[in-house]
Amino acid sequence: MTSTPEADRPPQAIYYPAITSDYTLKDDAETGLGLYARRNIKKGELIFEDSIEFMFSDVIEGDYLLLQDHRYASKKSGTKIPATLPVTRKMLLLTHGVPGLMKADPTGETAGTISWRLEMPCMLANHSCNPSVIDNSHDVCKGEAFAARDIKKGEELTYNYVLQYYDRGPFFEKCLCGSSDCLGQMMGFKALSDENKAKYLPMVGWLRASTS
Repeated sequence: MTSTPEADRPPQAIYYPAITSDYTLKDDAETGLGLYARRNIKKGELIFEDSIEFMFSDVIEGDYLLLQDHRYASKKSGTKIPATLPVTRKMLLLTHGVPGLMKADPTGETAGTISWRLEMPCMLANHSCNPSVIDNSHDVCKGEAFAARDIKKGEELTYNYVLQYYDRGPFFEKCLCGSSDCLGQMMGFKALSDENKAKYLPMVGWLRASTS
């Protein structure tokens, strides 16, 4: 899918809290920016109890995240959190971006101008084969994030991307999660063995939502 190189509007700032009472951003040398718990969270408890979860629509390349309170997040995390984060195609592909056609190309030379929807704040949650976070729906507007197990303050908040993506999405030929049951790669639910599909099936939010 391609997009036109220029949009009909100037770049926009997308508000993203770098730190709340629930989480703080932290920059890891190997996995990059991620979300880390600022409080102890019991299994089954809402993860973002005091934070806003929402979908930000009409996002295009050239926009940027405005990381609110980045200095405070830097102090609390012990890492340098930037004031802004540019929105690039690679970033969109790796952070749960959902593409949609914003404006058709009358020449037919491209697919048109593609806009994206971003999940806040989950877009910066890293993948893990043994995640600390699950949700009850693939649609963040309808679902909520819960603790998959007891989470200690300072522990990273991670999703298993396999539970969100079937045969397309932010795939990784080499998984860096480091969990004891790491599958070695993340290529979507379709690519799982029958054994692992049966293991993960009860946790697949988008499937439960479509059959409820």
